[in-house]
Formats: sequence, C-alpha cells, structure tokens
Amino acid sequence: MMRCHTVMRCPIKATPGRKQLPACIAALFALAAPGAGHASTWTVNSCDGELVSGDSLTKTGTLRFALANAADTDTIELAGLSGTCSKITLTTGALAAAQPGLTLHGPGYNSLTIDASSLAHGPNVQNRVLTHSGNGRLKIDSLALEGGYVNHSSGYGGCVYSAGNVRLDNALVSGCTAYDKSGSARGGAVFAKGYAILATSFVLGSSALSSTGTAKGGGLFANTGIILSASEIAGSTAKSGGDVSGGGVYSTAALEADSSFITGNTAYSTNGDATGGGAYAKTDMTLNAALVSGNKAEPAVGHTSTGGGIRSGGNFYSVYTTISNNRVYAFGYGGGVYLKGGTHSLKNTTVSGNQARFSAGVDVFTGGGPSAALVLTNATISGNNASQSNGGLFSDAANTQFWNSTIAFNTAGSGAGVVLAANLHALDVKLYDTVISNNTGGGSEYDLATIGANTVTFNGGADEGVNLVRVTPLTTLPPTKTIKGACPRLGPLRDNGGFVQTHALTSGSAAIDIGENPLHLIRDARGPGYLRISGLSSMADLGAYEVQQNDIVFDAGFDDCPP
Repeated sequence: MMRCHTVMRCPIKATPGRKQLPACIAALFALAAPGAGHASTWTVNSCDGELVSGDSLTKTGTLRFALANAADTDTIELAGLSGTCSKITLTTGALAAAQPGLTLHGPGYNSLTIDASSLAHGPNVQNRVLTHSGNGRLKIDSLALEGGYVNHSSGYGGCVYSAGNVRLDNALVSGCTAYDKSGSARGGAVFAKGYAILATSFVLGSSALSSTGTAKGGGLFANTGIILSASEIAGSTAKSGGDVSGGGVYSTAALEADSSFITGNTAYSTNGDATGGGAYAKTDMTLNAALVSGNKAEPAVGHTSTGGGIRSGGNFYSVYTTISNNRVYAFGYGGGVYLKGGTHSLKNTTVSGNQARFSAGVDVFTGGGPSAALVLTNATISGNNASQSNGGLFSDAANTQFWNSTIAFNTAGSGAGVVLAANLHALDVKLYDTVISNNTGGGSEYDLATIGANTVTFNGGADEGVNLVRVTPLTTLPPTKTIKGACPRLGPLRDNGGFVQTHALTSGSAAIDIGENPLHLIRDARGPGYLRISGLSSMADLGAYEVQQNDIVFDAGFDDCPP
C-alpha cells in the first residue's frame, strides 16, 4: 500500500438532488416488509425480564413468553409498559428470537430500555440483549437496548445478532461489546448477516474488540448492505491486535447515509493496519446530506492507515455533505476520504480540517485503472493538513474533473494543495471555473502540481476553461484563460447559508464575474436559494461560492494572499 508522493454544519432531513440508490441497496426496501399473512400482536404486560409466563389465548404475558410463542411476522408490543417501568433487566441470559421475521415495538427509546448489563462479562459468553436466529427481518421499533456483551469464538453483535436482516426504527443501541480473542470481532452493537436499515436511530458507545484477530464495525456490521436514514453512529471503536476496519460502521457490500451523522468513532490497531475510522464500505458508498466528523484511524507503528473519516472500495458519491476534522495516524493516507473504486463524485460537498501524513483531505488511489474517474462539482476542500505531502487532494484517476470548486488553505510539509499523479497512466483533466489558491507545501504557496512520467492533459489541450490557479509551475494549463498570481480574496470557511460551509468571495476578488459555468449549474455549493447566475452579471463567479444579487460584498475580512 505504500506510495511515494514527491511533492459543522448539521445535515437536515431534506435530501435535494438525491442520487438513485444502487440496485443492490434499493432492493433492500422491497425485502424489508414482512410477507403477507395473518400476523398477530403479542402484548407484554410485565416488566419482568426472566419469567416465562402468559396466556396464549389472549396473547399476553412476559417478554420471554411472547418471544417463545410468537409466529413469523408477529409483533411483540411493549408500548403498554410506559408509565409502569422504564427498564426490563436481563439477569439469566440473552433474549432469543427464532422466528424468521419479528417486530419488537416499544413506547419510545427514551421510555423503555432492555438492559443486559447485569449479565456476566467473562470468557465464552454470549450475553447480548437479543439473538435472532431467523433468516428474515428483525425489527426493533421505539426501544432502547444496552449493555450487551459477547466474548466468544464468534464475537458478533454485542447487543443484537441476526442471522437475517435488521431494521432499527426510532431505536437506541448503546454500551455494547463484541469480543473475539483470535478471530474476527464484528458489530460491537449490531451484527446482521444480511442487511441493516436504520431510520431515526442511534448506535452509540460500543466496541468490537479482538486481541490478535481482526475487528470490523465498532458500532454496526452488515454483510449485504447498510442504509442509514436520519440516524447516528457515534463514539464507537473497532480495536484489535490485527487489522481493523470501520470504527463506526462496516459494510461488506454498499453503504448509504442520508441525513445522518457518523462522528467520533475510532479504528485502532496495536499490531496492524487501520482503515475507515468512521465508515468502511467494501463496495459503493453514498452520502446525502451527511456529516462525517471527528473520526480517526490509528494503526500500529510502522503500519498503514487510510480514510480517517471514510474508506470506500467501490464507487463513491456525496452531495450536500460535510467531511471534517477526521484523522489518520502513522503512515496514513486520506485524513478525510480514501477512495479505491472506479467512479467518484463529490458534489456540493465540503472536506475540511482533516489531518494525515499524506493527502489530508481527499486521497483517490485507483492503482492504475484507466477508466477510473473523480469529479468535483461545487466542492470545497479547505484547511486540511498533511505532515508530509499533499494537503488537499491527491488523485491518480485517469479522468479527473474540477467544476466550480474551491481548493484553498490546505497545508503540507511538501508538495502542493492539489497533486495529480500520472505515475501509472496518462491523465485527462478537466479544469473549469475553479479556484485553487492559498495552499502551502514546505512553507511556501504551491497550489497545483503533477507528478509521474506520463502525460497530463488539461481540457483536451484546448485553450478553454477559466480558472484561478494562483501558484503553479505548470505550463500545460490553458494559456490565455488561466489566471495566475491573482488573489481570490476568500473569506474564512464558515456558514454562509445552505447545507455546507463555504469561502465567500470578498470585494475585489479576481474570481467574481469571470466564469463561464459550462455545466449550466443552477445553484452554488450551498444549494436551493443560492443561484449560480445571480442577476448581478451574465457571468458566473469562479469557485464553489457565488455572490448573490443582494449580498453585501465586504472589503475586509478576507484571508490575504502572501506576496
């Protein structure tokens, strides 16, 4: 994996510009509904977590009684316990659900908790909250689960294990641990052998741990895909003496996060590599109005870490998303984002404040795939710091495109703000209406560089595309339309309205009213309400931010450019 490089804004529930779901994920919704039939409801009328007692005729009794007698697709109703008790405590072992499909419905995760923390924490135990051995869908609705503990040769699912699929609706799962001494610990809180869907739910403060094996998904693990909708994965850890992936969430297939938070998670190894501090998807990843922040991937000394915020092995798409203040340690690449697959798009996305040894903001390493593509549209990459090289963006994608984007104030020990690597193949680069400025490498401003022996061609070799690239030695940029040396007079990265933080253009900026908007974009990076052609001029501005008709454009308050 080694390579030589020579050179909070909260998401909201609205999801404009929603990208079409990958087919494998979209199909999960069709699978999520229980099959047709005569499902029954079993009413839990006792707060006792151990007694097996009830009436099959009226379908009432204790929780364990209902679990023992319910049929496929039945619902176990616990909402009636509201006001009677706030907790069901397990003292003899995990709850068991053998039905293919089952729903547990409560009065709300703030009103009722099923607590397994009193169960033994020792070797060879599977004292989780609930073990689902059926191959259908287990649904946890309006309940909290906590305190599960697994220490086993199959250390899967500290609080919830399903041999099928899991759906959490308005649920909270927290304080869970899955431990496997020498094998693979998976899903500190929740493990699904099939898919997992979370809607307005929380997976918090859980751990997947292994002494000498591997750890995957400190909070959540699923084999066939994950969808997070208005949900949060936070404060979880995947830790092992071997390789570690997905401090917060791990998907063996695709992962989608809509209006969701992935924050404060850690992938940590004492004797191996660490990747995907916040989220790891082995295939495709989609982030829509998401926040990925404060995550980290920390490997053992001499080992490699990738993707402090996210690591995607397939195609990647983000829109109206913030990826900020994540970090990789040791020999680390991609403090914010590490992408390995074929086609990647960052649209109306801000990547800021991330840290790494190499490529602190975004690292795209396709390894020589001639069809690989990276497309930035209305994107902002700002304030990322690499201790060694390439502060903002590294890309070896054969087709790399920049449209109406701002890459600024990234710093590195060497290299440039943007590094395009032609080590393995020639690059076709499109550069339009973009600002690349105020980046430093080795203490001096250095905004755009290419490395490698193969050819890098900008805009098909034609003299087209207006851009402001302040400091670069390249002579292959469009000769008469590239602005060099001028200061864009960018305001600080902050909330200027809309979905993501941006750099405003202040008075006298060389980037105002000179763009051509070749994609005919309607809006700037902030989204609805922020027009790309605002009425001040028939010309667009360069960069991710467009001055609006009623804006007051200040003379002061910008981050100045060095001589």
